[in-house]
Amino acid sequence: MASNGPSPFTTQTDGLDSAPLLTCDNADRLTGHPWKCFEQKLVLANEDQLWAKPQRHIVCASTLATRDPELIGAARSEAGLWQIDTGHDLMITEPQFVADALMEIAAR
Repeated sequence: MASNGPSPFTTQTDGLDSAPLLTCDNADRLTGHPWKCFEQKLVLANEDQLWAKPQRHIVCASTLATRDPELIGAARSEAGLWQIDTGHDLMITEPQFVADALMEIAAR
């Protein structure tokens, strides 16, 4: 895709310089997030069934204080909480940790 200036699909990272992301081996796979995902309303049916499913949370330690204590407590008691001391862009700053946590979740 040809570039005609800055992408309208930009994200804010926790003080990270985006230049290394653009020069990485997989730069051709990096894409902006479609704006419609922010505008399109998510409609969930069968809320009781949704909440009956085990909850898994991969979170930054610094955000725990701002999260719903009941949800985090339930996740802890069900061994469904993974926390890491990094910024909110954990897929960028700690990709191996996130991948390992997702593989562990999928294996359950």
